[in-house]
Amino acid sequence: MSYEYLCSLYRGEGSNADLASRESRDRVHVATDLDELVAALLSSGRDVVLTGNPGDGKSHLARRLQDRGALGSAELISDLSERDTRAVVNAWRALRTGGRRVLLCGNEGPLRELIGVMSEDDAMRDLRAELDSQIGRLLTDDAQRLPAEPRAVTLIDLADRSVLGVSLIEGVLRKVSSDEFLPPVGAVAAETSAGRNLLMLQDGEARARLARLLALAGRGLGEHITFRELWAAVAYAVSAAKSSHVLRSELAQSEEGLWLSPLDNLQSLRAHGRLIEAARAFADPARLPWPELDEVLWNTGEPPSGDWLCDFSPGESPERLWGRGKRDEALQKQRQLKRFVALAHSRGERLVAELERTAPLPSEVSDDALRAEVTLGLRRLYLTQREESSAPAWLASGVPLWLGSSYESNAVEDRPQVAVRALTEVELVIRRPKRAPWLGGALGPLPEVAWLHHRASGASLRVEPSLLGALRQAIGSTGPLAVPERAHRFLARLAGWDEGARGVSAREEDFAVIDRPRGRVLAAERVVRRDDGGASYGRAAQG
Repeated sequence: MSYEYLCSLYRGEGSNADLASRESRDRVHVATDLDELVAALLSSGRDVVLTGNPGDGKSHLARRLQDRGALGSAELISDLSERDTRAVVNAWRALRTGGRRVLLCGNEGPLRELIGVMSEDDAMRDLRAELDSQIGRLLTDDAQRLPAEPRAVTLIDLADRSVLGVSLIEGVLRKVSSDEFLPPVGAVAAETSAGRNLLMLQDGEARARLARLLALAGRGLGEHITFRELWAAVAYAVSAAKSSHVLRSELAQSEEGLWLSPLDNLQSLRAHGRLIEAARAFADPARLPWPELDEVLWNTGEPPSGDWLCDFSPGESPERLWGRGKRDEALQKQRQLKRFVALAHSRGERLVAELERTAPLPSEVSDDALRAEVTLGLRRLYLTQREESSAPAWLASGVPLWLGSSYESNAVEDRPQVAVRALTEVELVIRRPKRAPWLGGALGPLPEVAWLHHRASGASLRVEPSLLGALRQAIGSTGPLAVPERAHRFLARLAGWDEGARGVSAREEDFAVIDRPRGRVLAAERVVRRDDGGASYGRAAQG
């Protein structure tokens, strides 16, 4: 049954293309430009290798192309790890000799092993060299690292693909909003919580809003999300993985708050998966303050104006539940109503747009502005604006290279820190992700990430939305904050490089000590090395 198949996608059981039927692959396939790219490459006479993580959709894409006859005469090797590597090389050589193309799927480990074996075969060495030049270099922060465009074999790394494009997610939601996915409980299927969610998502606006929130959640996470993880999140959002028996039981009980929207399901602590957890962290409209709406929802259960996009009855208002002593239920109902408004009411667009507006996305900031913001944030992780106002000029600009070593296991924010120099902004540049141009837009939008790069040392700080959010919090606050481990390690690496680059030849050197990050400046002095090998200390110039 389609509903059971939908529930299995949450657990990952139904998304293994090698075990799924052609009918099941049809149910979950969303066409993208990648389908046409692979087919076009094969028809142009090039071999294609698909690599990536488990769940990225290598086998699904290959099987789907095979199902619709788009491979032509090309041979499909669907799982490199299931065959002897040397036998694969022999088969590939024979197929090329016979003028046939190959579509090969394999995770990176087996693929690197294959490349090693190919180097031992004279007839495959050129092919091996071209394949080796592409692995790990098709998405980079440095355009000079991109390989030359391949002529014989094109590697497509699905670990570089983003499934977080809104149009792609809308396509997935459109698939599951088909009536064929209604739970098999007879005439009352549309009255179950899963059935109502499915019907809600048949509305184009509700579907678009949920797609935008899922895309926002994934970008906020700043990590690669597989196609399997996307399907798991969508499946749980619609069904909460409830069996048909559970759905029937819920209808019989008719309890308050029975119908949980897709956003409610994604907030459930029982649900697991990185995209679901990202939705809990970054895409919950119930957390946004909107006093006018909040008050009316509390009192009446409905917005003061506008229309529902689906058939919805709010039931008993949170205020009445509170008055009957059901306080936890009242607060939960308030959150549920606000999530319903975000997805399925004409006034809900404001909630979705506000979440998007406040999301800390590096792509929405220019290079110069992002560099200024990240450098200021790094400084404020250690030195608040109040302390900075009375610190020496060198300490209150650029990025001080704080270093705090300890044999104890206490956290970075509990240790004294010392700095002897600050990098200026001009020593740092922003790098953005760059993709091999021949792949075009087939792999979706570029990752939501940037790098603060120090050209002299080659060190880079990866800035994804969660780190950018932490830096913005440091800029706008004065209280204690945890220092992100990545930021601490970046500064420590730069401090080590700086010490080696400068040596100990300088006669005069500034230094500063703080009792802990965002704590007090204990000392800001200048050390002067004497000819007799000793040193003297004096107060560094202020301002």
